[in-house]
Amino acid sequence: MLTDKQKVFVLAFAENDMHLEKTAKAVFYSAPNVAHYLRRVAAVTGLDPKKFYDLVELVRKIREGKL
Repeated sequence: MLTDKQKVFVLAFAENDMHLEKTAKAVFYSAPNVAHYLRRVAAVTGLDPKKFYDLVELVRKIREGKL
């Protein structure tokens, strides 16, 4: 299960076209912190948000309330 903060970061990463710097500005965190949260998401879910199809699956599951 993802934390609310991890979900926000995944959704922001998708909304910012998988661009780390844009995502960091959108969520008011540094790029290394965002990268850390995305690595934690990959470790918890087995889906790497830096891979397009994994990100699509993560976004779908978050929106459906399955994560």
